[in-house]
Amino acid sequence: MKRTTVTLTSEQQRALDALGQPGAFQDAARAWAAERGIELSDSPAEAALVRVLIDAGVEHLRAPALDLAYSELAAFYQEEGVPAEIDALRGDSLQPAGQAEA
Repeated sequence: MKRTTVTLTSEQQRALDALGQPGAFQDAARAWAAERGIELSDSPAEAALVRVLIDAGVEHLRAPALDLAYSELAAFYQEEGVPAEIDALRGDSLQPAGQAEA
């Protein structure tokens, strides 16, 4: 695990402080973490809260990025057609390098 120093804005620090206090915000973070197998103690350390926030942010950003990538891939397959994909896969995986199809 890598240790790093992060400078927080005053707004980020207030949000982190609020997350460290018992209440709905912390309960939501704890539930989110528990769904992913991450355990937060009753009085979570600031570092644990930061890690949960980073994980939540990454997950939040990754989902639409994957959706976009899959949409672009689907558009490519619609343009090129599935047979082109099958031919490309067969060419890469079934033919030894440097040999053409018979």
